[in-house]
Amino acid sequence: MALGPLLAFVPQLYLARLDGSREYNRLADTYTRLFKQRWMEGPVDDSVLGSPDIQSLADLATGHEVTRKMRIVPFGSATIAAVAVGVLLPMLPLVLLQVPFHEVLKQLLGLMLG
Repeated sequence: MALGPLLAFVPQLYLARLDGSREYNRLADTYTRLFKQRWMEGPVDDSVLGSPDIQSLADLATGHEVTRKMRIVPFGSATIAAVAVGVLLPMLPLVLLQVPFHEVLKQLLGLMLG
């Protein structure tokens, strides 16, 4: 329930990822086409060694990767675990009054280890 309201942002995050991916794809297509024309189809030129074009191509790939890896859910498993601990920790003393500690530990280990 604590993280449920954040799910309202899923459609906007999905659309942002989709739009960003489309824009990067268009930019990457244009840039790589021009890069190929200049450096691979044109005359052989030693100036490629000092050209910032290759670094720009790498930066473009990095930016595209960031867009591709963008999560559409605004929280991850670490956030879920932190909320679960925050909710369950105050209940621990009450549980230990009703169930012996070794039984609680046995149940927890059984859940974690399968």
